[in-house]
Amino acid sequence: DTTSLFFKDAKETFDLSIKCLNPKADPENEKMNIIAQYWNDEAYRSGTPSGHSLSIARQIMTKEKMPLDKASELYVKMGMSLHDAFVYCWKVKYFYNLIRPITYIRKLTYFKQPNFNTLIVTPPFPEYTSGHSTQTGAAMEVMTSVMGDNYSFTDSTQFIARFDLPDNVIAPRSFTSFYNCANEVSSSRIYGGIHFRKACEEGLRTGKIVAQNVLTMKFKK
Repeated sequence: DTTSLFFKDAKETFDLSIKCLNPKADPENEKMNIIAQYWNDEAYRSGTPSGHSLSIARQIMTKEKMPLDKASELYVKMGMSLHDAFVYCWKVKYFYNLIRPITYIRKLTYFKQPNFNTLIVTPPFPEYTSGHSTQTGAAMEVMTSVMGDNYSFTDSTQFIARFDLPDNVIAPRSFTSFYNCANEVSSSRIYGGIHFRKACEEGLRTGKIVAQNVLTMKFKK
């Protein structure tokens, strides 16, 4: 049904991923291509999505010369939130067991794309919700609780960790807030062609809730 919400989400992912695969055609295409690659975070490249979030935390702790007790507390809050976010996300994935964009697009005759592929390799587990979005929502909620809503920062994780990507992809990225960063991470999965928008938005929202639950706990005597 081409009038359904699900089809519209799929078409958006298809259209954006096609643009992302053609970065030289337009500056906006190139921007999306860079964002998708920057937040790919392959396990054997830059330490997984949660590793990237912890890297951001470490960079800020170092920049702010955070005392050991505060740094330890931040690591505990971040670690617990990331853990619970992934547990929740994978429970949801195997409850709904939703098809991935690449499978849907290849099979649907409307798209006429039986060999459709994506910039980011599609993982071998269900689509909904986005793990990247969920863990980032949790991580950035923790960082916001510690550093505030309007804390500007620059992330150099890929510049330090990656030697297999072009310089314009691994260049440090700057953000006006942690939520600004979380929104970019979430969008990157649509650009890369591996998620529908709903999975990213709900992942981000539920990740924040997971962290909020962790943050209600008493961490000091």
